[in-house]
Amino acid sequence: MGKIKFSVAYLIMTLLIVSALLILVGCSKKTTSPTTSTTTSFAPTTIATPSTSTALASQYSVNSTSKTGIGTYLTDGKGLTLYWTTRDIVGQSNISGATLTNWPVFYRSINFLPSSLKFSDFGSITRTDGSKQTTFKGWPLYYYVNDHIAGDVLGQGLAGVWFAVNPALSAPPSPTTTTAVTTTLTTATEASPTPTTTTPPSFPYQGSGTGNWSGSIIYNNKTYNISGTMSITVDPNGVFSGSISSNATGGTADTTITAQVEQNGNLTGTVSFTVSGTTFVTNWQGKMTASGNALSMQGTWTSQYGSGTFSGTGTSSK
Repeated sequence: MGKIKFSVAYLIMTLLIVSALLILVGCSKKTTSPTTSTTTSFAPTTIATPSTSTALASQYSVNSTSKTGIGTYLTDGKGLTLYWTTRDIVGQSNISGATLTNWPVFYRSINFLPSSLKFSDFGSITRTDGSKQTTFKGWPLYYYVNDHIAGDVLGQGLAGVWFAVNPALSAPPSPTTTTAVTTTLTTATEASPTPTTTTPPSFPYQGSGTGNWSGSIIYNNKTYNISGTMSITVDPNGVFSGSISSNATGGTADTTITAQVEQNGNLTGTVSFTVSGTTFVTNWQGKMTASGNALSMQGTWTSQYGSGTFSGTGTSSK
């Protein structure tokens, strides 16, 4: 019996010793130097990888980029160039009819912009047909039909009135005009000349007509000799538009004319046409003349693949 009591007492003492040791270990951990248990929190950081940046840019309603010779200009979220024109005024588009084929309307809800652009600069107008059009500083925005990929700025300066939108400007740049200045010398006894008011001459080339064009294209080591007909109109603002046909296989369907006739009769612009499934953008330069109600035109066209000539006649409708 005495032996059992001794064993129980020994067991109790052993448990007490073990418990004491565990308490000491716990206390020892709590008194460890604070530097080993301090946790430092870092603010989350997002690293913009090239793919992330590209994805972000594609979400922008409108973006901006730059190009040598043009500077900074606006694009849509896919990088296609946005244009404005001196033919419009703040809050109103004057572009309609066939011209919209070459200069499609741009409309987006402006929900997401890069930090370089201001939401307050953007708005919208309701066009006469009821459709919406986005504006920048009040000016309506457009695409150009021959811009197909990001970086294309083929509409810059066309007809002297279409420009890629420079976000630093408040309006499209004015067309360059040359004004003749006459200086009159007077003496003390000579009366000053009476100022005269000059009325701008009416535009003489408004009308319609037909013509012919011809030339050759060298593409993929093959020469295409082509010719065809034209059917064109010139509106009161000098916008030269219409259609052309071609005798070459596959060439007529998506012909696009973007040209301008100036007050002096100079005709400049671009014409795109398709030959054997390939679309060529050509630069047209020529001259229109008017005699009574008769109109005539002639000039040349060029591209990196070939060149040719055009001519035609028409009737004035002014």
